Amino acid sequence: MIAIIAILVVMLLPAVQAAREAARRIQCVNHLKQVGLAMANHENAYNSLPSGAMGWRKGAWVGHTAFAQILQFLEESALEAHLDFDKRWADPPNNKITGQPIAAYCCPSDNALGRVMTYGPKPELYGRSNYCVCYGTNYMFDLNAPPLQDGIFPDYVHDTDGAFRMNIGRKLKQFSDGTSKTVIVSEIIAGLGDEFPSTDGKYDWRGTWGLPWFGTTYSHYYTPNSSAPDDVRAAHCPAESQTSLWNPCVGSGTSPSVADVRIAARSFHPGGVNSLFCDGHVEFYGDDVNLDVWRALATIAGSE
Repeated sequence: MIAIIAILVVMLLPAVQAAREAARRIQCVNHLKQVGLAMANHENAYNSLPSGAMGWRKGAWVGHTAFAQILQFLEESALEAHLDFDKRWADPPNNKITGQPIAAYCCPSDNALGRVMTYGPKPELYGRSNYCVCYGTNYMFDLNAPPLQDGIFPDYVHDTDGAFRMNIGRKLKQFSDGTSKTVIVSEIIAGLGDEFPSTDGKYDWRGTWGLPWFGTTYSHYYTPNSSAPDDVRAAHCPAESQTSLWNPCVGSGTSPSVADVRIAARSFHPGGVNSLFCDGHVEFYGDDVNLDVWRALATIAGSE
């Protein structure tokens, strides 16, 4: 009798696990739709989508992410009220606010919700998340452009072929490919290692809703869940991430530039990722999606 029960349990377990994952994926889609509605409300209020990261205000590059900019449209007005958008994202009081967990930014198939990465002696706190804004098909900005005085790049350097770029929010009229044909947000697996100091002095900042650059950005250079490791700065690819089967990375150098970053869409959903389009609908794309098609979905004016 016991043997029969054991066999039945073994037979039923995959079905139960599949049903649970299906429920988690539906919840993930709902979270992305909430993000899409918040993006649309931001566009309605300010006549543009949020920037990938806010630019210069009162003499400082403040760097607040797209996800920080839409908090008021996610019923998180109380949290946003404590952010000082005239100061850098990592300066007080912002360095504590960015550590707050936000359920709408987390996919239940990952363990991101409630995890907080602690960085530096200040410290800076970063709540983990699973969604990133799309910077198009390649690097975050032009690697070859010379900086201006004091290492500041001219603004045109930050332009991309995707829905987001640093410093300036896109207007819908720029989406000549059509809002229903352009991906603006997709999934990412939250990085490993949250404690300061880390074992090897490195931190995996992928999947942190309050951190600009590779905390909240990705591109369609690689297909979803690519076996190719993400290119991140060497200081932010710890040993456990370098060998990760699910979320691999490779350090791309020690330069202070973060331009040389390529991060793929990734998730724990079997076989692919959920992607949010500019018109608010969500579609699932498999790991085997054609690379040309995947890249075409990332451009706002590619005429594909």
